[in-house]
Amino acid sequence: MLNETIDSEQKIGAVGDIMDMMGYHWIPGDDLKQFFGQCDYLLGNFEATIVKPTLKQPKGVIYNTAQRHDENIISSLRDLFDPKKTYLSLANNHAGDFGQLALERSVRLLVQNGFTYLD
Repeated sequence: MLNETIDSEQKIGAVGDIMDMMGYHWIPGDDLKQFFGQCDYLLGNFEATIVKPTLKQPKGVIYNTAQRHDENIISSLRDLFDPKKTYLSLANNHAGDFGQLALERSVRLLVQNGFTYLD
């Protein structure tokens, strides 16, 4: 018998490829918010690095810089789901697009806003 104090049922929602793209800002629609609203936790694949719009790619880095976020993505993430119950993986194919320092700053912004990241 399970320990009666353990809640053995949790709903975990999963969303992939969270990203601003080609100059368009990602804004979750009401249907998406309603769908995940029934979940206890959200697991998302965060596809790009949060950088200032003017940041250039460091020398030697040859990835597609069209996938970048500015800090507005944080409000969109918060609007979708409770940050304290949101776990974000950092896409390995874009985590290094702007170098180590930009990645570390991006992670700090996510953590400062209550999100948990998975590395």
